[in-house]
Amino acid sequence: MLSKALAEVKVPDMLTLFTNGMSGDINHVDVSEPPSLNSRAESIRVGTILAADVLKSYKRLTAVTPSRLIARTRAVALPTPMFSRGDAASARQIISRFGKPGAPAFHEVVHAWKVLDVTALDGKPLDTEVQVIALGDELAWVGMPGDAFVELGLAVKQNSPYRHTIVSEQSSSGANTLRIAKRSRKVPTR
Repeated sequence: MLSKALAEVKVPDMLTLFTNGMSGDINHVDVSEPPSLNSRAESIRVGTILAADVLKSYKRLTAVTPSRLIARTRAVALPTPMFSRGDAASARQIISRFGKPGAPAFHEVVHAWKVLDVTALDGKPLDTEVQVIALGDELAWVGMPGDAFVELGLAVKQNSPYRHTIVSEQSSSGANTLRIAKRSRKVPTR
């Protein structure tokens, strides 16, 4: 919807690039009402709001001087918390009830997946990476794995040597439950 709305107002072949900023500790929907999570009307509403915001900011935009393109990646080993076998068994039980009558609360399901993801690592760090693509000395995109908190994204931006830094979560190779589960064979796949 965002791309469509911008193309209708600007030019039909406009390229829209959207990145999801750090949002691991925020949400724009009421997760206690699951029907709204899959609603086409909700997607249209959010896309329209985003397009309006982009159009409002158009007058303030300044061109970035074309320059050399630089790409870097850095491996990162993230420490993981320890969970017991009992925690893993409880998490499997919570996941088994997901989507059924009397289902656990959303935050319980999220925590259960975290427990299963981390348990599959057997106490080893989570190997992932952070990626940076920079255009000259003015613009950089930082791709980070997973759902990171807003404060991390703000810290990256505030400490960046680039005038414009776009931080994007779920944009780097990172853990996903299915891959970990297949590798460890200890967690049922979704």
